[in-house]
Formats: sequence, C-alpha cells, structure tokens
Amino acid sequence: MFGVGGPFARLFPVQAERKAFLKTEEHAAIKKMIPSITGDEEGDSELPSGKFVVRVPRSMHSALQKEASEEGVSLNQLVVAKLAIGLGKHTVLSS
Repeated sequence: MFGVGGPFARLFPVQAERKAFLKTEEHAAIKKMIPSITGDEEGDSELPSGKFVVRVPRSMHSALQKEASEEGVSLNQLVVAKLAIGLGKHTVLSS
C-alpha cells in the first residue's frame, strides 16, 4: 500500500505531497489499522513474525536510504517493495 508503486505513491505523485500526508491524522489512523487488516498483529504465533535482520554494505544502506527519502517512503517500505518485485510471480504475498 505504501511501497514504491503502491496506491499511496499514485495518489501523491509529488514527494512534497507524500511527505505532507505522512503528517496527517488520516495517515496515523491508516497505519494503526494495517496490522489488524493484514493479520500482522504482535503475538500471532502461527505466522512468522515478518521481521529479520539483513546486513548490507554501508554504501548500499546509504543508497537505499537516499532512494527511500526521494520516494517519500520509509527504508522498510522501499526494501519490502524491492523484495516483492524480486520475488515476482514465484510467491503470493499476503501483505
């Protein structure tokens, strides 16, 4: 939803608009709803946590941070979008 190419980016194609929306009450309300909608609530022991640590070279980390900033999304959102694109049609993503 908030990743690169998602509905959020299409609704707010200009970076300044995306950054402004991130500060609104509407954005805060949407962020609170997402875990209950996607089933990613803490304590759900039947599903993987969705969290893992990946070490990357500092230069890659810096480049990813810059790209995320330019896109007006978090580093996590950018990396998740890139991973989803990389998985392509091999895996069905639920969130």
